[in-house]
Order: sequence, then C-alpha cells, then structure tokens
Amino acid sequence: MNRIYVVLALFLPIALMAQDPAIDRNVTVEREYQPVIEDAGKITSLPEIPDPVTARQRVDYSDFFHPLPLGRFLHSLPMTSYIEEQRKRQEAFIRLGMGNFWNTLGDVNLPLLKKEKDRLDISIQHQGTFGKRKFSHTVGSIDYNHLFKTTELMASIGGTHRFFNYFGANFSGTGLRLPSDSLLGLVADETHWKYGGKLGFRSLPGQANFRHAGFIQYDALKIQSGWDEKMVNVHYGFSTLYKKNRLGIEFDLKNLTYEAPVLVSKVFPDYSVLEINPFYLLEKGNASLRLGASVAISFVTGRAINPSPDIHGEWKVFPKFMTLYGGVGGGFTTMTQDRLLSENPWVKTSLRVKDIYTPVKPYIGLKVKPVHFLLIDAFAEYNLIKDQYFFVNDSVSLNTNPFLPNQLFYTNQFTVDYSDASLWRIGGRVSFQYKNLISSSVKVVSNRWKTETIAHAWMKPGWEADWNIDVTINPNLTISSSFFYEGMRKARLGSTIVSMDPVNDLNLSASYRFNQTFSSFVKLNNVMNRGYEQFVGYEVQGFNFLLGGAVSF
Repeated sequence: MNRIYVVLALFLPIALMAQDPAIDRNVTVEREYQPVIEDAGKITSLPEIPDPVTARQRVDYSDFFHPLPLGRFLHSLPMTSYIEEQRKRQEAFIRLGMGNFWNTLGDVNLPLLKKEKDRLDISIQHQGTFGKRKFSHTVGSIDYNHLFKTTELMASIGGTHRFFNYFGANFSGTGLRLPSDSLLGLVADETHWKYGGKLGFRSLPGQANFRHAGFIQYDALKIQSGWDEKMVNVHYGFSTLYKKNRLGIEFDLKNLTYEAPVLVSKVFPDYSVLEINPFYLLEKGNASLRLGASVAISFVTGRAINPSPDIHGEWKVFPKFMTLYGGVGGGFTTMTQDRLLSENPWVKTSLRVKDIYTPVKPYIGLKVKPVHFLLIDAFAEYNLIKDQYFFVNDSVSLNTNPFLPNQLFYTNQFTVDYSDASLWRIGGRVSFQYKNLISSSVKVVSNRWKTETIAHAWMKPGWEADWNIDVTINPNLTISSSFFYEGMRKARLGSTIVSMDPVNDLNLSASYRFNQTFSSFVKLNNVMNRGYEQFVGYEVQGFNFLLGGAVSF
C-alpha cells in the first residue's frame, strides 16, 4: 500500500508541470471574502480544495435538503447572516461579536499576497460559548494559489481546535433525569486538536479536451483522552473528449491509522479504502447524462467489495422554466473519527463506527420557474443503506448499595445501534426573490425510515422544515428571519422508547453598514425560548442574543 502512495506522490508534481503550449490565457485568482456568520453546522473543520469547475456540473439536488446542522444544540454557535454589498470590494476584515451566556464570535481574513497569478490568504474563524455549557470551535488556515498556463496549483495548511464540556443530563434505569455531575468517574470536558495540509492541482476552466485534478492530503486528529487518528488521502481524476462526449475516471485512496491511550489494549485496526469511479458524460443541447459506476475496496475491515451505480441525468424540457432531473446513485462513506465527532462530539471517544454502504439511491426531481422571481423544486429519493448507525445514550452499572444489585444508569455520552435500513425522502423547496430587495425560501422534507433490527431510527426526524427571509430596507440596513422545525423523533434509553420534543426554532437578525469600513449586526436566537434537544440530555440554550461589528479594509 505504501508503494501506491509513493507513486502517486511522485506523479503529482509531474502532472502539475504538464502544460499544453497550444493554450495560453491569463486568468486571475479571485476569492470572494464576504463577512458571513454561518450556522454552526456549516463550520468546515479543514480547508478544502474546491472541485474543478466545468461548464455543466453533475446534477446535485441534495444541497437543498440537508438535515439541521450540528450546532443547533447550542444557540451560541449559530447564526447571523450578515453579508455586505459594498461598492468597493474590500477583502480584508475583522469581525467580533459577543452575547449572553458568554457567547463569542470572531473572524479574521487577511489577503497577504494578491497578484495576477499568485494568491496567499490567512483565515481564522471562531465561535463558542463559555457559560455553564461550554463549546468552542476555532478553525485557521493559510491558503496559497498559483496559476500556470493551463493548471492551477493549490496548497493549504490548517488546524482546528474544539473544546466542550459534558453538560447533558444523566438518566436512571427508569428514565429519571439526574444532574449532569451525579455520576463519578465521568470526564467533565474534552479537547480535540486537528491539523493537516493539502497540495493539489486542477485544470483551468475552459479547456475543451483533457481535464484533470488531484490532491494529496494529510489529516491528524488528537483527542485529549488519548485516541489519535491519522489519514492520508490521495485523489486523482481526469476526463477527455470521446466522440463529442467526455470519458473519465476518478481514483481515491484513503489510509487510516490509529493510536490508543496508554494501558488500553484495544486499538482500532489500521486500514485502507480504494474507490474507483469510471464514467461517460453525454451532453447534447438541453440534456446531459452521466453513465458511470463506483466501487469501493475496503482492506482489513468491513465488506471487501462495495459497488454502486453512478447515473445522473438532467433534461431542460423547457429551458426557461422547467427542468427534469433524476438518476441512480449510491456510494461508500468512510466513517472516520473526525467525521463522527463533528456530527456528535459527545460520543464515547473509544467508539469506532462502521463504514456505511449505500448500494443504490434512486431519485427524481422537477424544477419549475413559472416567473423569473419564483422557483419551485420537488424531489423524491430512496436510500438502501447497509450498517446505518443511530445514536443512543450509553449505559453504565454502578453499585450504589452493597445489598442491592448494580443499578443501570444512562450517561451523557453516546454509543450507537446498527441496522440495515431504507429511507424514503420526499420534499420540495419554494424560493422567491424580488429585485434584490426580498429573498425568501421554504423547504419541507418527509423522511420515512424502515429499520430491520431496531424499533426506530433513533433521533432521526420524520419531518424537517425551514424557512428564511432577507429584506433589504435600504442600502445600509438588512433584516433577516429564519425558522427551523424537526418532528417525529424517537430515542432509546435501555428498553424505554422516548418521544423527543419537536424542534421549533425562530431567529431574527439585522445588519447595518455605517460606511465602507464599519458595520454592525445583532442576532436574536431561539426567540420562542424552546428548550428542545438535538441529542437526548443536551438541551439547547434558551433565548440568546449576539451583538457585534466588523471592520473592512
């Protein structure tokens, strides 16, 4: 396996210099730096190299229908949408904010080098809360781009720091809630460090014949309790013209290694996953069709061979107002510790979750634009999933009375239940925009899970919905509102099935620009003061606010 990495690592710099002398163009490296405070779930844990931009990208409907992002459990981490529209683009800025519960926000973006063919930027983002419930997430990166005649070189190094405490409630065997500090021996807090780097390249947009892209990436996750994960990821793909269409293939190799704390005999096995994805892309007029297949080969753990289709199509039935899309996908998800802890940081750090295999995922959708300011998008999708995991509260036995048997308690940490499952998702989105003054979107999704070996899809919502609106009052003042809903969620505490309260989350915000340099914002979160839980035992903050400002230069 090490030989594969050596060959690919040697190939990357050679491919970077493989320039086509017949193509000569000047392209300026540009990055848009908009001061935007995003939902906590949208925080990226490492800088990523964007995928190659082509004239027509693969059909992707899923971005409209993400489940509620991580971070809804703490309202300090969300979510002011603050976007400046400035006459003069100023890319360097510093933004700071603070609110009740000691909620904090800080962003720094500094372009150190900006030339026609070179770009160097430093970026730091922080969001956190430091009251009784502590959660801090800080991400920093240094990013570099250089343009050759036909290829762009991209390099990045960065790190992430996550700190939090286990503030969730404990439960007795009968489901009675106990104070979070009632169980002895449970660590009070945890710290995760992650650092890594990425070196990659991609063909510049507009090349008609041969296009390729690749990267080599290294990530290291260090957990305070002693569990460490390291990943080396090598990716390369290319496509070329073939009978007026495009023929291509992509390769992705991940190698994962683990270390356990001292005096722990059980260590996660080191293993590798190789994914191969050949495809043929047909483009003709108002229609496109991608015909492909993907196979993931897992070495050491899990299923050895995991094939899935890669077929996606789009037809602009009436190019100006109706598009039909559909296909049959699937895939293999490598469940790294970093991915799992980003989804639920309160899982046991000694837990290693199985990789997820989706043999088939057919879907169909329709986009209609009856008038220029209104878009309607409806879809239906079916997922067949192997080894799907569902979070459940962990249990421990404590001998609190020497004359009685050990009593079972459920702690504020989580483990998982596994089950093969199927999932129907049916939903839609309606978007409205009027003269860049009013922008609004409503999304509703129905999820129907069927699990083979457990009673319910624990903590997964049966219904998801969200609504948002942005109104520009004048060139300097913008107000916004958003609402999120999740319903029909079940959880397991031992043999007891618990109905979770629905998520009802209303938020309001406003931003005001004084001039080209100074601006301010205010965010009111959980206006209805609902104490729902994203994970059982972890109640969100009640009504909270965030005040701050930005300096652009």
